[in-house]
Amino acid sequence: MPAKKWFKYFETKGLKYFVFEGNPTEEQKQQSFETLYDQYIEKFGVNEEYLKFFNHQKKILQLRIQYALEKQPHIEMHLKIAVKKYQESNPTQGDAQSYLEVVAMIEKALNRNIDENNVSVEKFYTYLKQLKNEQ
Repeated sequence: MPAKKWFKYFETKGLKYFVFEGNPTEEQKQQSFETLYDQYIEKFGVNEEYLKFFNHQKKILQLRIQYALEKQPHIEMHLKIAVKKYQESNPTQGDAQSYLEVVAMIEKALNRNIDENNVSVEKFYTYLKQLKNEQ
């Protein structure tokens, strides 16, 4: 998958970026995303930022269940606080410029332009990993 489409998905949450041919259903597009994301996790792992993010999601779900069962005002307050923290910690809410800055950094290190429409996600992150190791 081209890196540009991968990052466009995270910027817009548009599953249309996972359409490669034909006219797949929303379910097929979602399955395509999940398959690619599983491959990404398997290859590159999950960073600490995402672990915090997923822990916030877990806490929110626990509080929603607890509030639904008990209807206590203090639980609702804790839920609102957890939702606020979740929104602040969401790593997918970064600005689109940061992606372009990373592309520029890779191009500078390679001393050539990269074609974002043809560079795969795997190759893109491999470039990043190499740059990180060189620092």
